[in-house]
Amino acid sequence: MEENLSLPIGVKPFRVRTREAWDAFLAGERELRALMDQKDREAVSEPLVSRCAELLSPAFSNPAFELGRGGEKYELILSPEGDRTRLFQLAGFVAALDLEGWARSGDPENACERWSAYQGEPSQAEDWAPRQDVYAGVTCCVPLINAYFQGDNYYMDRLHQDGVIPGFFYYPLDGVDRKDILDLRDQLEQAITARCGEGIVTFTGGSTGTSLGYLDFIAWDLKTLLDAAAEVFGGAPVDWAAFHTFRGDSDGIGLKQRKEA
Repeated sequence: MEENLSLPIGVKPFRVRTREAWDAFLAGERELRALMDQKDREAVSEPLVSRCAELLSPAFSNPAFELGRGGEKYELILSPEGDRTRLFQLAGFVAALDLEGWARSGDPENACERWSAYQGEPSQAEDWAPRQDVYAGVTCCVPLINAYFQGDNYYMDRLHQDGVIPGFFYYPLDGVDRKDILDLRDQLEQAITARCGEGIVTFTGGSTGTSLGYLDFIAWDLKTLLDAAAEVFGGAPVDWAAFHTFRGDSDGIGLKQRKEA
């Protein structure tokens, strides 16, 4: 079980789950419309909610939603319930498909683009865990950063069950000029994104430590992402690189091995 949490590539990816959920919704949305057209909405409320939850279940273990109708358009309103990590998940889901006859309002992707800078106090211990050397960083998903340092796996557990894996890449900064650290991180992000293609990963920031650099993400298809990242890091000007989930109690997984002297 511990290995699965450190390298959770056995779980069905959210990217696949999203496709399955939209296929199910397309097959069943006519039934939803018929129920929503009933004059006695109270009488059909329970079967309507139950059926919609069933259609969304391939992607969401516990979907939070509302159904309604505005003019000629039917409305499916997905709620993050105040959870910023779920907002990223909804953004990926909504971006996957538009349905004719159903209203789409707001843009969850734009809502995710709210960045926060933070500072850290590097550990003085000889044996420190990844990210404990961080002194500066930026993120658009603060809850993941806070939970990691607090040893709280709530978000990881909830997202994991839907095939969503937040994590980060880390690599040594030996030999990297301080003025080039951010450029290197940007170049890695761009190269990995280009190799992955769309719908695989959302990068959520990064940080700089006294010894290591960090590139944060939420993976919608972890295996595809790690395969692409291993190729990119293989040609990157760093001695080694690894992957770590945002679980403080898990282990890092090597992507590029340290060169032997």
